Amino acid sequence: DNGGTGLGLYMSKTIIEEHMRGSLTVANARGGARFVMRLPLADAAAAPLPANRALPPRRQAMPRNSASMQKYRALSRLHILVVEDDLLAREQMGLLLSRFAGRLTKAEDGAEGLERFKYERPDIVVTDISMPRMDGLELAEAVKAMDKATPVVLVTAHSDAAFFLRSIAIGVDGYVVKPVEAEALLGLLARLGKGLLETRAAASRAQLFQFTLDINPNF
Repeated sequence: DNGGTGLGLYMSKTIIEEHMRGSLTVANARGGARFVMRLPLADAAAAPLPANRALPPRRQAMPRNSASMQKYRALSRLHILVVEDDLLAREQMGLLLSRFAGRLTKAEDGAEGLERFKYERPDIVVTDISMPRMDGLELAEAVKAMDKATPVVLVTAHSDAAFFLRSIAIGVDGYVVKPVEAEALLGLLARLGKGLLETRAAASRAQLFQFTLDINPNF
């Protein structure tokens, strides 16, 4: 369960295409894969990128195009907690989700993730399975015990029946299998986020209606 998220290629392709006006392709090769990166070096020397297309500082979030923002717009109103003990995997997933989430919090294991959840109350939890101190299933169970309405997504390489039976019993809302496909993860989170926002809106309308009845008994 420690083979990485699989997001590295997606992030590299995004940086090369959106920041550097280049391309990145991959093809099967004997004994592995062949990656080819093409950059417009001559054009770059003759006509530097405009200021709004320059390479960002290291910690700046990657750019967001309008099509992607429209597709995943529900995430812009949500706070997402990412729990992953592998530093590289955590940073890769954090970089991806920071492009779309309204707020992002990261934790390095289940115990820290639970503390973050208690005090920050994120809208959605995305967690790895195999972690020290508290694993992802234990975290999911603890989160659901505090708030059943909070969606929990497991990032896993597990495929055994016992794992899925336990996760179903806990009430886990979705799974993303490693290596992670960025579109699959974002699509799942957007669907869960949209459902969460719609449920909250319906509850608010019901609450307003009840308040109206309480102050106007003859309404």
